[in-house]
Amino acid sequence: MSDIERRLIVNSDDLGRTSGINEGIFAAHDKGMVTSATLMVIYPAAAEAAGALDRYPELGVGPVSYTHLRAHETGS
Repeated sequence: MSDIERRLIVNSDDLGRTSGINEGIFAAHDKGMVTSATLMVIYPAAAEAAGALDRYPELGVGPVSYTHLRAHETGS
């Protein structure tokens, strides 16, 4: 048996896209199903999501890259 600690990271995309998506991601995190999320900063609900992050200190959050956002907008 190895002494290496293993950790599963479950990332949820689209935090900030809509209020409903925000609620779903935060609920999944509360239940231990989601450990991190990517924040879609170009959508109006991003400010709402960012404002709620103080209540979820264990949720790892990072911004989505501009390249990913452009692909998302254009459907590429």
